[in-house]
Amino acid sequence: MIGDLPDQAGDREWFSRMMQRSWAAFARTGDPSHADLAEWPVYDVATRATMILDRACRVESDPLSPIRRAWDKLAFDGVHPAVEDLPRIADIKRYLAVRGLLVLGAAVLVAVALWLAR
Repeated sequence: MIGDLPDQAGDREWFSRMMQRSWAAFARTGDPSHADLAEWPVYDVATRATMILDRACRVESDPLSPIRRAWDKLAFDGVHPAVEDLPRIADIKRYLAVRGLLVLGAAVLVAVALWLAR
């Protein structure tokens, strides 16, 4: 919706207005929720509720948790590890995609084996 994607049906203008209203509401009240946006819950580490800003905004609990958990294993003292030592998001997404394909492939093999065994 933002960046290099084409502007479909005024998405950029809508998104800009929605974000402006969220920032204004946050500045006024400390809560970015407003009439055109679902309730934006206060963040806490128990639920990790996160607002997904998209054509249909929604709240998700701990989105992309495998990526977040990958960072949990890294000790950080404010300087180390250096940026080049951190896992790249593209690498993590590629790993998750390959893992998904392997699971799908295994499911297909099981289905074929069951079909052949009948």
